[in-house]
Amino acid sequence: MSMKIQTSNVTNKNDPKSINSRVLIGNLNTAAVKTSDVETIFSKYGRVAGCSVHKGYAFVQYANERHARAAVLGENGRVLAGQTLDINMAAITTSSVKIKLKSSELQAIKTELTQIKSNIDALLGRLEQIAEEQKANPDGKKKGDSGSSNSGDGSRPLAPQEDTTSEAGTPQGEAQVRDDGEEEGLLTHSEEELEHSQDTDAEEGALQ
Repeated sequence: MSMKIQTSNVTNKNDPKSINSRVLIGNLNTAAVKTSDVETIFSKYGRVAGCSVHKGYAFVQYANERHARAAVLGENGRVLAGQTLDINMAAITTSSVKIKLKSSELQAIKTELTQIKSNIDALLGRLEQIAEEQKANPDGKKKGDSGSSNSGDGSRPLAPQEDTTSEAGTPQGEAQVRDDGEEEGLLTHSEEELEHSQDTDAEEGALQ
């Protein structure tokens, strides 16, 4: 009497032989299909070293890659418990997942590089604009600087100048000469009056 060898539930070994001999069963109705059902179906292609059933999918570990590929060819597309099975080599499926992850990462990097390029283009455009402005105005003055400078000079208040004319419009020099002449005239008139007074006194003395 031969005894059935119990199948292991280990299907996650990472050695190359195990990975290449593993089958992934997708779209599996795990509410109706049990681990024993999976083992029965796939054991006809070779010795099943391990079988693990998860929600919606399962792994079958064969002893060699030839048996695993035979199971994929024979059972892919089979309808089991009302659902069509999607069966592939686990190694190929894992590689596809890695490629998808790398593609998403590359897309994110591409987006970042695009944004960086846009920022660089904006900076280059600004630098070109500055260079053109410098060529148009080599002195480094902005438009309107000269005009504003001149207008500033024109608006600067002038220092007050001394008024060289008198209120009557006569120059101060002439006024000074006139004043001096008037004083001399007054002195002369006073001297004449004094002499006249002395003469009068002398005549009165002579009459007495």
